[in-house]
Order: sequence, then structure tokens, then C-alpha cells
Amino acid sequence: MSPILASIIGTSTLLTICSSSAIRFKSTYRPVFQPKNGAFSIWGVIFSLLLASSATMFVNQAPNSNSVIFVSASLILCSLWTLNFSEKKYIISFLLLLFGTLTSLVGLTFLKKSTDIESWLYETSFSLLSGWLFVATLLGFSIAMHENDIDDFDSYYMLLFASLFVYSTSIIVKKPILNVPILWALLFQSSINPIIFVSFGVNTLGLSKLFLTF
Repeated sequence: MSPILASIIGTSTLLTICSSSAIRFKSTYRPVFQPKNGAFSIWGVIFSLLLASSATMFVNQAPNSNSVIFVSASLILCSLWTLNFSEKKYIISFLLLLFGTLTSLVGLTFLKKSTDIESWLYETSFSLLSGWLFVATLLGFSIAMHENDIDDFDSYYMLLFASLFVYSTSIIVKKPILNVPILWALLFQSSINPIIFVSFGVNTLGLSKLFLTF
């Protein structure tokens, strides 16, 4: 079963990599809370860890099959997102990101407590994907609203919402690494204000739970 699951997660990751290489953002509206371009380099880390997870599954025990299937489905939704975003179908793009995030989070809940290097690799890669997809979803929502002449959601308070949601979710599913992507996005903000400091503190607290698991 492990080679099959490895093939599924590996193929869906490669599909997402290929589709993401075609997306263009230059002419797209940038929400005020969108991090600097350097923040999106986290995709390289996420894809590398997912491919490493796939390779590991070929030679070691794979995680829960439901987890792999849901995360793979999330990656496929990401591939569809890139195609629709490039066509400026912003509402559909947002919905694909939303369902992709929820699907990834569901997959994360099936992971058992990490006890060895392999399980830590799976938890880290799946958590980073889920957390960053949530950041992308909020950006997608703000862009979709702006394109429909609604700018009420283009605010740093979206970051605070993201911070609180990710923190709460990480506590519920017991996956502190979920906090890393939002912390990464906060580090790459173009300006500094109290909301960013509060959000950073919240997710730092969430990440600190990681050290309590040892």
C-alpha cells in the first residue's frame, strides 16, 4: 500500500509544481496584507518536503491512507486554482483554495502523533501546506472581493483573523507546525503595525506547543 500512496502524493505534488510554473501575478491586485514576494519561496520548501515524503513512503511505512488521499486531493485543487487564477476567474479561484485548505486540514487530522523521523516529515510537510494554503485563501478572498468592487476585507485585520484561526486549529488538531506559515507571512509584511505584533505573538505561542510535545 505504501508505494501506491507514495505515487499518489508524488504525482499530485508534481502536477501542482507544473501548473504553478505557469501562473502570473504581475497584473493582479495586491491586498494590503499580502506579504512581500520573498515569502512565496516557502512553496519551494513545501514542495521539497512533500516530494521527500513521497520518496520516504516508498521505503518506509506510509502515514494513514486517508491523510495522504486528502492532502493529494488538496494539491489537485491547487493545480485547478492556478489554471483559473491565470484566467482571472477570481471567485472560482478563491473557492478552489478554500476547499483545498479544508481538504488539507482534514488530511492533517488523520495523522497520528509524530514519534520518529518519518512521521515528523509527514507532519511537517502536511502542516506547512495546510497553513500556507490558508494564507493564500485569505489573499484569494480579498482579491475576489476587490474585483467585485468590495474592499472591506482588504485590511490587516484579515491577518489577525488568520492568526487566531490557525492558532485555534493547531490546538484542536494538535499540530503546532501549522503556525509556521502564518509567522512566515507576518515576517514579510511591507509595514509594521500593532496588529502584526499581536498576530505574531499569538502564533509564536501556538508554535511553542511543539516543544511541550517532547
